[in-house]
Amino acid sequence: MARPTQSQQHPNLQTAITEVARKQIAEHGAASLSLRAIARELGITAPAIYNYYPSRDNLVTSLIVNAYHSFATALAKARDAEHGDHTECIMVTARAYRNWALAHPEDKDGMASALESYNTADLVIFGTPLYHFGMSGIMKTFIDRTLPRIEPWLIPHPDIPDTTFHPERFHKPEKMLLVSPCGFPEYWHFDSLVVTFKQIARMERFEYLGEILRPGAEPLSDSSLQGLFTEYYETLHQAGAQIIANGSILEETQANLQKDLFPGGKQAFYSMANAYWEQRMDKFNVPEEKRHSVPGNTILSE
Repeated sequence: MARPTQSQQHPNLQTAITEVARKQIAEHGAASLSLRAIARELGITAPAIYNYYPSRDNLVTSLIVNAYHSFATALAKARDAEHGDHTECIMVTARAYRNWALAHPEDKDGMASALESYNTADLVIFGTPLYHFGMSGIMKTFIDRTLPRIEPWLIPHPDIPDTTFHPERFHKPEKMLLVSPCGFPEYWHFDSLVVTFKQIARMERFEYLGEILRPGAEPLSDSSLQGLFTEYYETLHQAGAQIIANGSILEETQANLQKDLFPGGKQAFYSMANAYWEQRMDKFNVPEEKRHSVPGNTILSE
């Protein structure tokens, strides 16, 4: 009898690969993830996995992205359900957060595999939304947890005079790039974030390739507005290609990235943003007296 083909054994082989990978992580931890072990369990050859995931890092990245999508979907579903008021919405969303974590133990913490990828990368892209003029708590936690990359001894910094340093266990990544969106429409809100990451690059001996910053970025998450941003996304692709090819973004490309996303300037942006928040408050029945509780504030609208 002829042996079943891979497609007959596993009608959706890519899904089967990720399911076995998640099972391995749940049972043995992220550090034990092995493409060969996945292939053995599925009864296929290891090269068959490379058709979908060229390396272990590609598979790990896919698992992380899928976990974030699953998590975000669960929270969005809870958030968008009918609620009596915004307090109930917060409580329901918090319960959804907990329930998702309990139902997905294999996605609880991928730091071991993330650190392994970090320590072997040529280029690391730090992506964080701007929170209170700095990085997000998740990004800060990740950076804090890279501490095992160094030894505790105090030595002079090899590149910066009169500066103390720790010995490095790893000499990668070699290069870094910062990508950050924020809700406010002005670029100067990023100033302190950029200074922080430039200091990280300087102290940890990374080559700082620059940054891609996007103020007024909230509309990029609105699916109904995506047609407005085709040119911006094409420019982002150009910037990525330039970074890989040249190690930097051309000035013309950077200037195009910094163009306003909307016609009409700041007034149009304010009107759109304030209309959005009015809609959200209407949805959750926020009383009028709680919408404008700051004396003297003026809401710009058309």
